[in-house]
Amino acid sequence: MANVSEPQRPKEHWIPALVLGGFSSDVDRAKPRDRRLCFRHRHETAPRVTGAKNLAYSRGLYDWDTAEPFAGVDIDMLDDTFNPYERKLPAAFREVQASRNFIHFEPWMRALVPYVAGLTVRAPEYEKRITEGTVGVLVQHSRWMEMSRSVAPLMAADWCLLAAPENARFIINDRGFAWTEDRDNDRVGLLIPIMATHALVVLPRSERLIAGLNSNGCWMTAVPRIQETADGVARANAAIAHDAVSWFAGAEANDVATQNFGQPDLGLAPLGYSWPALGALGSHDRDWAAAAAYAGLTTDKDDWQPSGIFSSIEPGVRREVTPNGLAIQISFLRP
Repeated sequence: MANVSEPQRPKEHWIPALVLGGFSSDVDRAKPRDRRLCFRHRHETAPRVTGAKNLAYSRGLYDWDTAEPFAGVDIDMLDDTFNPYERKLPAAFREVQASRNFIHFEPWMRALVPYVAGLTVRAPEYEKRITEGTVGVLVQHSRWMEMSRSVAPLMAADWCLLAAPENARFIINDRGFAWTEDRDNDRVGLLIPIMATHALVVLPRSERLIAGLNSNGCWMTAVPRIQETADGVARANAAIAHDAVSWFAGAEANDVATQNFGQPDLGLAPLGYSWPALGALGSHDRDWAAAAAYAGLTTDKDDWQPSGIFSSIEPGVRREVTPNGLAIQISFLRP
């Protein structure tokens, strides 16, 4: 199976086609992957129309290296680790879209955290970043490990939701995110458009209450909703276009025709992390497992979970009683 030629390998999307379809204005195509978008390439002046399934993919992108000492490992092992959270994204995005400052803890843990964690390691340019000046790097293994390393920082980060007004839409680029700056608190984080009407902002911090038990007995996590202005969406779209590597896309031609490409910073480490040797390890995957256990979330083989490679490190998550009731707190040691 390892010798299957590239044209025969499946399309492996680093941004799921079902996510890209959320930026289309098509209403007559039931499957998001079949919806059309207007996209503009860095080396072209005019936008073109294509289906969501035709963007952000490469054949064999995540083929696992089956040479020793990994002989016998399925070539699709890495790609298969992404499928469990991708399947949960439509329901998670619908809840976020309808939310008013809080969402259920489970979709945040099982879909949104891994989606954001995956964005910075799944794109093709990750290979260049990880191998530049280094010999013998196992790219797919590094994707897997760095994604797990980013889980604890993402859990501890501040999350908020930007809602576009009726007369404005977000676009998306070929990275799935742009850098954003919180100048008041000297923080650089991620701006993540998740559909034409909404975008997430994730900004690093070292400690946060990540879930609280509401009066209905449901664990909820705070994602404050900010009603953005048309000018605010325009500024966000300018950042998204600037940070694109090769293309950006939107619902209509006029959403992308006047945007300008910049020189994206491909070496900037999200939320203070870079693989393999920069910074303290923190607690990583055990934070996720501990938080899931405190909230009573059971995990089976079909659910996403971090890799477990840092499982010897004690978690920084605790459950405690606060003035507002039972809560789950995370303390994360940033480098």
